[in-house]
Amino acid sequence: MMPTRTSSSASARFSSRSSFPLRRRDRTRMTYGTSGRSSIWGLSSIGFPFGLFGTSKLEMAYSRLMGRFIFMVFCLSVIFMLYQYMTPHNTFWTIGFAFVGAIVMAGHMISWVTGCLTGSDKDDESKSSGEQDTITSDLLQRLLDRH
Repeated sequence: MMPTRTSSSASARFSSRSSFPLRRRDRTRMTYGTSGRSSIWGLSSIGFPFGLFGTSKLEMAYSRLMGRFIFMVFCLSVIFMLYQYMTPHNTFWTIGFAFVGAIVMAGHMISWVTGCLTGSDKDDESKSSGEQDTITSDLLQRLLDRH
């Protein structure tokens, strides 16, 4: 017995094409959005092992840069998702969430620049192992002198 043909609506529903085709503008936006997120994720995933196992100053600086950048992008993404899914889309909410996003991004940028200018963002590589041993032996001597 031969199988019967399905109706055209059923075959369209189970075809490889989406049953809800996106407009060209939406597909382009999705493509750029996905490409951007993938690029950021790829660059930050390179920075993570540099931070763990890096030995040169360049590797450590790249790791810090990507760590700050990915955290800023994550915060802005959370704000955007809150705007996208939890609020009605009118001018008041758009301006409000844009203002909050601008404040968050400015805070991250100020923190970033301040950390670079003051040097507080860098690893403390100035101490050698001999200096660290001297400091701990001085502390041990003071503790022993007390008792």
